[in-house]
Amino acid sequence: FFLYLNADAPHEPCTRADTVDARRSAAAADPPAPSADAGGGVFVVQVMSVRGGGAAEHVKAGLEAKGYPVVVEPMRGPVALHHVRVGPYADRAEAELASRRLRTEERFRPWVTQP
Repeated sequence: FFLYLNADAPHEPCTRADTVDARRSAAAADPPAPSADAGGGVFVVQVMSVRGGGAAEHVKAGLEAKGYPVVVEPMRGPVALHHVRVGPYADRAEAELASRRLRTEERFRPWVTQP
């Protein structure tokens, strides 16, 4: 069970443009690396929010194995949620590129946000 917290985030439906050829060409590129100034990055890609830390760590391990810079952030509140995020990126364009790859290759419904 996945809980998406950002109801205002844009969600794009899958289109015919998601063809096998498009996925193959996207797979040829490496995942975007965080900016050289990662400490000053201001954009992250929110991949998901889950209740269990174990599930978040499992997703993190899978994405890290594919070269994504991933962090799991536990959130405080009445429900113990864990955000799985990729980044940070110094500009929105880099974060959007990572978000598109996560959407097409990994089938997540990510969105770009500022932590």
